[in-house]
Amino acid sequence: MFDLNPLGQPDAWWQHLVMLAVAALIGHIIGYRTSRGIAVQLEAELAELDDLLDSCQQATKLPGKPSITSVSDEPAFIAPEPLDMIPVPASRVSNPAGVPQNTPVAHDDLKIVEGIGPKIEELLNKEGILTLVHLSEASHERLTDILRAAGKRFQMHDPGSWPRQAELAATGKWEELRAWQEELHKGRTT
Repeated sequence: MFDLNPLGQPDAWWQHLVMLAVAALIGHIIGYRTSRGIAVQLEAELAELDDLLDSCQQATKLPGKPSITSVSDEPAFIAPEPLDMIPVPASRVSNPAGVPQNTPVAHDDLKIVEGIGPKIEELLNKEGILTLVHLSEASHERLTDILRAAGKRFQMHDPGSWPRQAELAATGKWEELRAWQEELHKGRTT
């Protein structure tokens, strides 16, 4: 049937070892070349996931975040409360007459706007958008430029509805805001 030593030579065993060594070497070369590209992809994906994990961990550490104690059919809506007072650079805010230059500005919770999370709120605050009024006055182009400057991770967000939502919240039209937010999906009109 199958004869390992077809020629009946006493030294055929080394020929078998050479064939196995050559096959192992070829397999190793092929495996090394294919795994090199996969390793680079996996390292890039791991770096992205590390960044995402860091942002999620920072989001859970935010003080004053309300905890969910019960589940209801209606979406929970919490009126914004000023979180803290921080000074705003004079170059970013116009100074009304009679108000001292270093007067702190109340910091609103911008996350009540559908499509804004903790990281985007940080970006907006760094650019001087601290209140719902500031957000309602910001142009779509300015908001888009802020997101583009922050990197690829934020470019998928569409700030088109944010100024209108902020205007409704700033003027206290909570029912109208809630009804409109139910129509939105991550800040975008569906």
